[in-house]
Amino acid sequence: MKRVSPARPTVPVEKKVKSTPHAVPEKVPYTDYAQDLTGELIEGTFYAELQKVADNGFYPVEIVLKKRKKKDGKVEHFVKFLGYPEKFNSWVSNVKLI
Repeated sequence: MKRVSPARPTVPVEKKVKSTPHAVPEKVPYTDYAQDLTGELIEGTFYAELQKVADNGFYPVEIVLKKRKKKDGKVEHFVKFLGYPEKFNSWVSNVKLI
């Protein structure tokens, strides 16, 4: 431990960097920023990982919240999708519960 006089402010000392004739690359992990389906950024950084994903257009419904009938006679349901936050709740015409 080093004693410092309270009257004398401390100033950080700059470290001398050894210069080399060639550049040394820094080892930085490749990270990526993720977005949800609405384009909103998800907090944090993630390691980029390539995966094959097949989007078949099927999203499982957790619960039907509301029901409405349109003027043309079609019935729509306000649903919450399984595994998605509430901001993705939406009106759909065809509902198949799990």
